[in-house]
Amino acid sequence: HAFDLDNVAGLVWGVRGGRSWTQKDARVDFYDAKGAVEALLHALHVEGVGFTPAEPPAYHPRSCAQVALADGTVLGHVGEVHPRVTKALGLPEGVFVFELDTDPLYAAARLVPQAEALPKYPAVLRDLAVVVPVELRNEEVRRVILEVGAPLVEDALVFDVYTGKPIPEGKKNLAYALRYRSAERTLTDVEVTTAHQRIITEVNQRLGAALRA
Repeated sequence: HAFDLDNVAGLVWGVRGGRSWTQKDARVDFYDAKGAVEALLHALHVEGVGFTPAEPPAYHPRSCAQVALADGTVLGHVGEVHPRVTKALGLPEGVFVFELDTDPLYAAARLVPQAEALPKYPAVLRDLAVVVPVELRNEEVRRVILEVGAPLVEDALVFDVYTGKPIPEGKKNLAYALRYRSAERTLTDVEVTTAHQRIITEVNQRLGAALRA
């Protein structure tokens, strides 16, 4: 078998709707599948998970990541199914899957329900698009965003990765949706703008990321 059917698995394929009425629909990609894995891990309260490039035989080498805990325990993989496998199974191109080993997954999960208070104050959403070296991993940029943006940035989700004109050769565009919120008050536009600008400055100085014009 190309994949272990005893594992927790999922498949992503087709067209993703635009994030807003100004954006066109697009084919799903690696980051949609990765987002599904992150949602599953969040639901199980599994923390400290990292994604690193990998090349298992059933996956396309250009678009696959190993999923592992902070202690190095491998949970599984997520990525695009290799064209050789899709052809053998009669599947269309552009199919993305994930498979996670149930034993270490459940061992790391916190399955006892824990109530969390609903936020008292509204979130503020801001997009951030930066041009970075093509070899720079999304997780490195996201780590800096969350570190510099703390405690106001609740999350930073990548929603677009683009290479090609007008992006220079050897570079790629990473677009993030940042969610700002304070547990103590409603944030002002000035506070969010100041924090956002600080993040832009730091990702530039630390990672050489340029703000997308």
